[in-house]
Amino acid sequence: MAAFVPSPHHPQLYGAKADGAAMETIIRQAFTSAAQKPGATVAFNERVSTRPGDSLGISPLYLLMGCTLPVYFLVIAMQRAVGFSRRAHMATMVGGAALACYFTSAYGMDAIPPHPLALLYLFLLTQAVAPTSYGFVPFLGPFFPGAAVTLFILLGVSSSGCSVPVDLLPGFFRFLHPVLPMGNAADALRDVS
Repeated sequence: MAAFVPSPHHPQLYGAKADGAAMETIIRQAFTSAAQKPGATVAFNERVSTRPGDSLGISPLYLLMGCTLPVYFLVIAMQRAVGFSRRAHMATMVGGAALACYFTSAYGMDAIPPHPLALLYLFLLTQAVAPTSYGFVPFLGPFFPGAAVTLFILLGVSSSGCSVPVDLLPGFFRFLHPVLPMGNAADALRDVS
């Protein structure tokens, strides 16, 4: 997101690095070259910056991965807990997901501002991943880990908009962004920031 305010001698460009460092670079280059007049300099005003120490703005990606991977491995572990009922499996996954979200966001990294809604969004992400992965088991059997990793990690990370802004993604991944849970979680976390 950017806004340009033209002026003969002091044009202003407003941007949000939190939407992606790559997008900010493209916007700066485009407007700086378009506004090149003798004696004119484009002043850039950062409206939504990234967290301190995260110049590229990709730490939310690691936070989302830190919540997604533990619940995925918990689903795999539940397959070995044959003495548990389905209800016990689900309760264990819900409790494990809550702990993963809490410890990843509260103690793991300073990727997002401390906000109660952020913790809720991270928990909802885990609840989209764990039951869906668990639901793959009866249908895919030993192939469920590959299907879950492909869907939630490979496609989820690529379409999340965390490392590359959504507007710069290829069409297929731009289509997947609002469909897969990691893209929705990334958008929700940006809204909280």
